[in-house]
Amino acid sequence: MFKQAWAIYQEAFSGYEGRSRREQRRVMGHPLYRFSAVMQDDKVVGVLAWWELQGFCFVEHFAISSAHRSGGFGRRAMALLQAHADCPLVVDVAPFGADQPASRRVAFYRRLGFEYSGEPVELPAYEGRSVEPSNLMAWKLELSGGGRERVLAAISRDIYGQSERVPYPSAV
Repeated sequence: MFKQAWAIYQEAFSGYEGRSRREQRRVMGHPLYRFSAVMQDDKVVGVLAWWELQGFCFVEHFAISSAHRSGGFGRRAMALLQAHADCPLVVDVAPFGADQPASRRVAFYRRLGFEYSGEPVELPAYEGRSVEPSNLMAWKLELSGGGRERVLAAISRDIYGQSERVPYPSAV
């Protein structure tokens, strides 16, 4: 099952957006991290990678395989997470308007009740990757005022082990 999920992950998150397999194996041992398969019958149709942080869950990666997009799988999977999460949700998205897929993703999350922060963020880069602009969307959590900074501090501290938000080393 992991092979199928990993193939979908690699298809959806190439380049700077995804972890290397080595880094993924390492992070899967973290007690706050979940790497879940989205299933239809006995087939993996998507992946959902998220962190249970203090006060919110951070959806780091979410994708449905290209063969199953537009079939409602993404909406149903995210609705299940919303229904069963004991906390607000935050997702990392490419800035709205960056390209057509980014705009579609923002629209997708808006339909599910997520609010777009409108302020770009810089999350630490994955191992061997460069830092790229990003943005956050939240469901049942205010990202204006100090909310955005608290979310970024928790992500930097709990996921990347940084006590302060400092630029993460880029690819060498």
